Amino acid sequence: MSDLTEGYILNNRYEIHEKVGEGGMSFVYRAIDLESGNVVAVKILKKEFCYDEEFIKRFRNEATAAQKLSHPNIVSIYDMGNDDDIQYIVMEYIDGLTLDKLIKAKKKLPWRNTLKITAQILSAVEHAHSHNIIHRDIKPLNIMITEEGVVKLTDFGIARAVSSATKSAASDSAGSVHYLSPEQVRGGFVDERSDIYSIGITMYEMITGSVPYDGDSHVSIALKHIDGKIKPPHEVDPTIPYGVNDLIVLATRKETNKRFQSAGEMYERLLKVMKNPYVSFLVDYENAENEMDMTVPPEEENITLNGESSGVIAEENAGEEKTAMVRNVVLQTITYLAAVIVSILVLIFIVSRHNMVRKNFTNYNIIQYKVENYTGMLASTVKEAVENCGIRVEQELVESDEYPAGYVIEQSVQAGEILQEEDSILLSVSAKEGSVIVDDYSGKSFQAVGTELTTQEINVEYKALNSSKYEDGKIIRTSPGPGSILEKNDTITIYYSSGVLYKKVTVPRVIGMTLEEAVKELGKANVNLNVGIVYPSPSALIDEILITPTLTPTQSPTPAGSSTPVPETESPAPGTETPAPAPGTASPDGATFDPGHTPSGDDPTATSLPTASPAPTASPTLSPSPTHIYASDTVVAQYPAPGTELMANETVNLFFYDVDKITPRKKMYLEFPSDQITGNACSVRIEAVMTDGNQTAEVVHLAPNVSADQFPLEYEIPMSLNQAPTKVYIYIGEVGGDTKLYKAINVYE
Repeated sequence: MSDLTEGYILNNRYEIHEKVGEGGMSFVYRAIDLESGNVVAVKILKKEFCYDEEFIKRFRNEATAAQKLSHPNIVSIYDMGNDDDIQYIVMEYIDGLTLDKLIKAKKKLPWRNTLKITAQILSAVEHAHSHNIIHRDIKPLNIMITEEGVVKLTDFGIARAVSSATKSAASDSAGSVHYLSPEQVRGGFVDERSDIYSIGITMYEMITGSVPYDGDSHVSIALKHIDGKIKPPHEVDPTIPYGVNDLIVLATRKETNKRFQSAGEMYERLLKVMKNPYVSFLVDYENAENEMDMTVPPEEENITLNGESSGVIAEENAGEEKTAMVRNVVLQTITYLAAVIVSILVLIFIVSRHNMVRKNFTNYNIIQYKVENYTGMLASTVKEAVENCGIRVEQELVESDEYPAGYVIEQSVQAGEILQEEDSILLSVSAKEGSVIVDDYSGKSFQAVGTELTTQEINVEYKALNSSKYEDGKIIRTSPGPGSILEKNDTITIYYSSGVLYKKVTVPRVIGMTLEEAVKELGKANVNLNVGIVYPSPSALIDEILITPTLTPTQSPTPAGSSTPVPETESPAPGTETPAPAPGTASPDGATFDPGHTPSGDDPTATSLPTASPAPTASPTLSPSPTHIYASDTVVAQYPAPGTELMANETVNLFFYDVDKITPRKKMYLEFPSDQITGNACSVRIEAVMTDGNQTAEVVHLAPNVSADQFPLEYEIPMSLNQAPTKVYIYIGEVGGDTKLYKAINVYE
């Protein structure tokens, strides 16, 4: 069934009132829960999804997982089920609008509002991640905002079901491609950092009004997530503070290890950006807080009364006021200390009484669970639901011709009986001969578990991950997870720890090594670093990438005693020197040439040599052989420098030629600063600092008098080969006057 009419009662409980939304795979209705009288939202799967058993199975599993989430910024899921062929989920009804509609209505959001909305999204995502649930489909359409400004994140876990569902889904179900992380596009491993990327793209759209990547097809957009470059938000809108810009840039890095590693980490940085939005934390963050920003809004400036300092005290009253101040401070301090002591004593008394009452009450606070009839139900769904009530579930595999694999045949506790927390129930689950139940292998040796499963004819794949929780060689998780049933020749993936993610290492010196030697040195167990940029390739021809042209060497002289004549040449072009004859060779008039001596008719030292016979015709002019420049076959420079501390698994860039001679430059343009200059001309000085270099400023433009009609002013700045930004300082002033800092910007490649 693809649509419901008003008044339809779903499963004799939910009365449908009106359709309030539609997505790529479902319709959403406002309904009344006839049992409680509450207004709820009911999500109905579209017809094309309702007949795919694998999709329905995963859909229910993910919805069950999402039921465990309880957070003020997450839409609560109340119920799920089916009415004939109608699959539905009942959830909290939100009276508001989607972030997608808000962006379209406002065109773009102020950066302060963007940070406030993002803070709530991160809070919700951090809660979900703590329950091992990855959203995988964060986008403005899945974010609701109430009239009070409360953010509600929807569709948790649903995206996981979609990613592995039938390929017959509607074309608009792929609308999330604008927000997919590069690893999702490639079909690679997805973890918490994939949600971070989607949040960064969502922030980009909120603050600029458009997504960073767009195209004619889903494929073209997806490919841009892999190899495209995001234009930094500050370049789209210069009013966006650098701190906010850097927050988005870091969240949308292509490599997962270069993004924020968790929602909590990004949330902490966001709070710092709220306090210092105009400070760039990607470059010189430690020292930036001491710098004065030129773009602080007027409302944040200090205000004094009548143009005078409010702290000035009249000289004749200074003595009396100081005495009174000291007396007041002493009295207030004594009063404060007395209040603190009394408060501590009262707090100790209250806590002790509370613990005593709580301990006594616990003995009477017994949680009970009524067992239902689980026969014929999917075992994985039953197991998760019962375990959520604090009941331990054990499974045994039984061959059955009546039920397909994975369904409950019998149960040790009959329907209607009462269980309490920590009680257990045994489920007999249908399975084929030789099937295996996946245990919780977390913290166990991946080699031992893998060997055991292999002997049971289960195919095992291994994937290494960095982990701060598990020791090297210990299992982090498996896919499928605990409680799943594997048949012979099924495959299980074991994710094991390859070491601590945040281990600090010291960069070794690899200058002078070949590429192979450098890779081996950086990959040592105690270093564990990766090779990043390799530029140019070792021993490669690099004529075209040199910044300055190479001088063509002059023709080598012919060795003395050579009998090769100097050919006749045509008259040289104006300003061109005529090359002198080589020593020991005959000139066109038959005289020989000695570079150390000027011959004359009576010179006794002059040597008479046979005159070379002139050629009957003029020979073509000799052109000097071109000289090519090649890169070194060993490392000439590296970044970061030897001795620098990095986190394990970060990258070191290797260069095989003098970096100063192959540094690329980028064209920039400056508009006339009419907001600062009153006349029709100004003086301009522009300096550039490569942030990964020695911090030396290069003056890239200097002009004492530039008229308004010469703008926009074009200039070039050096760009880092390490993809680090270049800091540009623009100074302007009236003609003949001093220049003052006008702008300071970070320019990204």
